[in-house]
Amino acid sequence: MAPMGIPPSDVEVLVINGKEKVREFSDDMLEHMKSQKWIFSKPALLLMRPFMKREEYEVLDKFMYPAIEIFEEMRKEDTDYLLYGASLAMYFHASPYADPADPFITATYAMLAAETLDLGSCMIGTIGPMLKNGGKKVKEKYGINPRNQPGIMIIFGYPAVKYRRAIRRNLAKIHYF
Repeated sequence: MAPMGIPPSDVEVLVINGKEKVREFSDDMLEHMKSQKWIFSKPALLLMRPFMKREEYEVLDKFMYPAIEIFEEMRKEDTDYLLYGASLAMYFHASPYADPADPFITATYAMLAAETLDLGSCMIGTIGPMLKNGGKKVKEKYGINPRNQPGIMIIFGYPAVKYRRAIRRNLAKIHYF
């Protein structure tokens, strides 16, 4: 019910309710990630390097490949390191006609609503990019339109710790004109 631009909204939401269902989605995503892992390997990245920006290369090399390795290792220990064993997950994505920021705005409002219910929430940024190029089986199973733009996953749960103060956060830069 939060303010938005021109209605109707083109944002869609996949609601995954219950630890077992969230774990099933996490396992399905991990299987998809494992099938795509070769793309992030050193030999593949070296071949693609001339066609990508330095920042893209570094994210794939220094983040994606190691992250998938960690997800796999933790899964062997029966730990869901992708979605942290959350009891509720919501994947916000949008039609091809929407502004790419729309799912993120909607997800942010969902996080604020969760806060009012004393729920903890966390954005998981690895799901959207992994579904962007591929993930046909996952999209089909969970009813995600294959043409939709990638979005953002939010996990929710009751926090184990209550903090007295929020973490101070700073922007990377503030430029005045």
